[in-house]
Amino acid sequence: SAIDLGALGGNSSQARSINEKGQVVGWYGVKLSGIGSFVWENGEMKDIGLVNGYAYKINEKGQIVLYRAIETDFDKIEKALKD
Repeated sequence: SAIDLGALGGNSSQARSINEKGQVVGWYGVKLSGIGSFVWENGEMKDIGLVNGYAYKINEKGQIVLYRAIETDFDKIEKALKD
């Protein structure tokens, strides 16, 4: 069944990936200030500090692949949030 993850005070959000531990990553949006990225675990959505980008994938180690906007292009970066 579906679970409402919330939107961190924004007006929308979208889950992009989920791992076997049930951790979910994605983006949330606020109309005037763009988008941010989140990780959802243990029933709580947390901002992971990427502005104008989004969390795209999460693996079993909790490593997250992020995309962020650079002017009009997207630059793929990787950031380990957990070991």
